[in-house]
Amino acid sequence: MMVAYLALLVCLSCAHAVEFEQGVSVVRKDRKERSSHLPALETGHSLLQVATRAGTTSSEHAAREREHDPVPLFRWLAERKEREERAEQRQSEWRERRGEWGAPSISLCGKGEANLGGSSADSKIMSRAMKSLCSPERRGMMKAWVDPRFKGNFQRLYSNGTNWIDEAFINYFSAPSESSAFAKETELLVESVHEFSEKPIVVFDFGEEPCKVPHWTSERFPRLVLLRAKPIQEGVSFNFNKIRAMLLAKARTGVVVDSDQFVFRGADQMFERTRQEGGADYPYPIMPVHWMSRDDGDALGYRVYKFKCPDCPKRTMRWGHAHPTFTYHALPFLGDLLAGELDNPRHVLDTTVNVPEDEDALNVGLWDVGATKQWCKFDVPWPSLFETYARLDADNLEGCCNYKDDKWYPEGVPLMFFTAHAAKDTDQARRIMAQLRKLKADSPQVFHAGSFYDKTSDVPGPLPCLM
Repeated sequence: MMVAYLALLVCLSCAHAVEFEQGVSVVRKDRKERSSHLPALETGHSLLQVATRAGTTSSEHAAREREHDPVPLFRWLAERKEREERAEQRQSEWRERRGEWGAPSISLCGKGEANLGGSSADSKIMSRAMKSLCSPERRGMMKAWVDPRFKGNFQRLYSNGTNWIDEAFINYFSAPSESSAFAKETELLVESVHEFSEKPIVVFDFGEEPCKVPHWTSERFPRLVLLRAKPIQEGVSFNFNKIRAMLLAKARTGVVVDSDQFVFRGADQMFERTRQEGGADYPYPIMPVHWMSRDDGDALGYRVYKFKCPDCPKRTMRWGHAHPTFTYHALPFLGDLLAGELDNPRHVLDTTVNVPEDEDALNVGLWDVGATKQWCKFDVPWPSLFETYARLDADNLEGCCNYKDDKWYPEGVPLMFFTAHAAKDTDQARRIMAQLRKLKADSPQVFHAGSFYDKTSDVPGPLPCLM
């Protein structure tokens, strides 16, 4: 007790008299002295550190301090220590819930600067992509932790210790529980990848609390890598996590799939086609054409959804659907796009255009850089169309779903039955997938202008979209 009391007396020494009343400091002569002494206790410095910093004390001042009862201060210090221990416990629980503790991670930022992660071409390009995303307030969003159950999958699929994966489907979600609709859709998507594809899928959980999905295991899904990451900046649409996922995945070639999609045979060819059409000569993501043109000048259907934007760059192609494919060469474009949405005020790249959603930003951004490539529709808009496709019912497909406009696609949009979108009814989607299993592997998967085709190369052109 005597040692602690002497340490306290040394701690309280200072050039100006400071008295403690029930554990609260009151500065007699200079209020600035308060900021140079007591706050050390608040920031976790030990009594010895504070005493050392305070220096030598006059005997007169020491005598004055001995007149005060130290018990309230000790009580205050004990309460503060208890608060700190509770805060540390909460932090430990947070780390455990998010899989941070001892789990592999992907971090795109170092100490305030972009993390090169090596001298390879892909890492240098990633460094350029991170130039505006590694500030202190942003770099926490540029890190993700592998769910410990998928550590083995991560180490097997991400090559050579570089934390890069050669190719992968990429998805993001957030859900309160395994029984929620969003989690069920995501599970169906992962199932479809494992049934109809040979590629891995990287899924990011961007929820405030990680979704507990006990039935997702590495044994059931050997090509799934599940990662947890902090939520996006407050005030920014959740869907901009799509761009975060494209960056954090560290995929050399990626195909983005939403949770309400399922994958069918043929989707894997999009990886090779993306490498052929993307790359250093075209460093941008490529989106499939949307089933709505959203063009202000289009006289055909769905004009109610037209996109009016007087300050936007000139359109260089029809509105695209936000299911992009990309190579790592597109990462700087994506990094700049995300950074603009995190700024205040928000803006798309170097424009002053402020848009609310990721699809808007991707379209305006691609117009701004003069991009011209888009895929024919490999993300068929409705799962029910796969039933029509399974019957090879050309008349009904042409009657309902040519998606013409009078400017970009006057002959209609070619459909490639590789993935289905809007699969929100997972029971219906599973019934359709059961029908698709029965189709022969060589069934035609391309439809355009009233006819089915066995291969994309068989479709007569020229076409305004890529196949």
